[in-house]
Amino acid sequence: MLESASPSATEIFPFMVDTTKDFCGSIFSNRETEKLVRDIVILQQKKDPRRWTTFNVKEYHEVCGCCDPIKREVEEEIFHALVYGGPPSARSSCKDFEPGYLKSRGPFYQISQKFIEALVPFLKKQTFSCTSS
Repeated sequence: MLESASPSATEIFPFMVDTTKDFCGSIFSNRETEKLVRDIVILQQKKDPRRWTTFNVKEYHEVCGCCDPIKREVEEEIFHALVYGGPPSARSSCKDFEPGYLKSRGPFYQISQKFIEALVPFLKKQTFSCTSS
């Protein structure tokens, strides 16, 4: 069995991401952000596993089940940082994010190539067999 090379961001779709485990050790280096990003991928897998779709915060909350107002405030800060850059939360000591992981279109968010590239370490292992002729 050989492990296939990682696909490029344009070849990665929601169904390819392993959401059975936490996204610990991601480039975000922030537990709340890693959970939020994982929940976004789960939402995408439920909406359409074969393409990245726009979504709004209401859809996100339906998937993550969060109803704690303090947690929702932190999530809003993280969404803002994923779009515009900056710290993931006022209470966070981790490094600032670069802008552009998500794009904001009114009340909707759109997944960017940068977001997809951050998911590469969490892709399901793709293997294939080589047979000789």
